[in-house]
Amino acid sequence: MKTNFNYVTPNIMSGIDELDKEKIQRFNDLYAKFKKKEKTFYRYKEKIKIEKNELDDIKQELKLLDQDLGHIKNTYYFKCSLVSYKTRGIEYFNLSILRYKQPPKNCSLGRAAVIKEHLLKFYKTNKKLTSRIQKDWINFVKVDSNFGDTFYRISDLILENPLNFKNITINRHVLFPLEPFESKVSIPLMMTNKMRMNLRMMGYTDEELKHMRPEEGWEIIKKDNLE
Repeated sequence: MKTNFNYVTPNIMSGIDELDKEKIQRFNDLYAKFKKKEKTFYRYKEKIKIEKNELDDIKQELKLLDQDLGHIKNTYYFKCSLVSYKTRGIEYFNLSILRYKQPPKNCSLGRAAVIKEHLLKFYKTNKKLTSRIQKDWINFVKVDSNFGDTFYRISDLILENPLNFKNITINRHVLFPLEPFESKVSIPLMMTNKMRMNLRMMGYTDEELKHMRPEEGWEIIKKDNLE
């Protein structure tokens, strides 16, 4: 199919029966459409080839950067999953912290009723979160430990002790502390994620936190815990 039927002159066409005339016209119309689509196809094919080469270049650079930043990933990357197990017929829950190329660290949360009650006490000033916990505390912990304030609290724990993190004890009392801040603890030089979380629970906005000095935030939290 290298050409159409344009070589059929009017004189030739006049001697052809009507059915063949219709077929020739249909062929010529389709042929013109085909050539137009073919031109578009090869134009996009070349563009896709260029995009593919650029994609390969980006992928290679990402691979090299990922290798160079391996020490960051090894130290600070983690994700969490909620796991359950039974002892003497009683179901218990652990929050498993999975770090890159390291064995999982299991943090004891306790029985379902215990952890749910604990979460409700910890978030007692936040009606939206307590409603979520009442509805489905398991889903709440799964989401919050990977994307919410619990994630940032774990991240702070790793930041405070990256090399010995695997050896420190972490349980529901550490992840969701009910005890007030102790006065003997020194004021941090920077606003920590844990402080931001506490201040958000107290009603402070991200804009207010952006302009708040660490010592101001510390005093607000300390005063709130003493009331």
